Formats: sequence, C-alpha cells, structure tokens
Amino acid sequence: LNQYEKTIKKIKLLNTNNKNIFFIIFPYEYQIRKNLCNDNLLTPQKEIIKILSNNNLNFYDLTKDFCNYNNPSKLFLNYDPAHLSEEGHKIVEKIIIKKTNILKFELD
Repeated sequence: LNQYEKTIKKIKLLNTNNKNIFFIIFPYEYQIRKNLCNDNLLTPQKEIIKILSNNNLNFYDLTKDFCNYNNPSKLFLNYDPAHLSEEGHKIVEKIIIKKTNILKFELD
C-alpha cells in the first residue's frame, strides 16, 4: 500500500489539473460471488479508496455494480480472478459511460 500511495502521489504531481484523473476500482472475481458480496471481503477497495480520497482524486468503485449484476462470475475470464471477460468489458463500458455522463460536469 505504501508503494501504491507513492505512485498515486507521483501521478498527482505530474498532472497539474487533478480533475482530469479518474480512477476506476474493480473487484476480484471471488469478492462478487453469490452470497460472498459483503464488506468483509472489500478491504483492498477500502484501502485504495482511502488513499485516493486522502489525495483528493476522483474515483468510482465498480464493486457494488458488479455485485448487483445478474451473473457476476460471467464478468471475468474463466479461471482468472482479475481479468474481465467480453461481457465484463461491455458492462464496464456501460457503467463508465453512464457515470461519466453524470460526472462530466464535476470533472470540467
């Protein structure tokens, strides 16, 4: 986490207009399995959110969106807990378009 925060601070320093930076936080596949989608498994997101918030950076956490999806395991490649499937990419695209339309005025 210390290295992550150092990297975040470098990114922030390199960009004089912080509002142009927007981070998307993804869950791991095991965090969104049926009956497992709960706060007890979300420590990585909580720590990343804390770092981003402390550095006044924009972010959106997709974890709840993934948890609410009808078949969340279809969002990831088979036997790969970190990489999105084609369906996962399509869902992320829809969410980002929806959120950026909502948030675009905040980012200007």
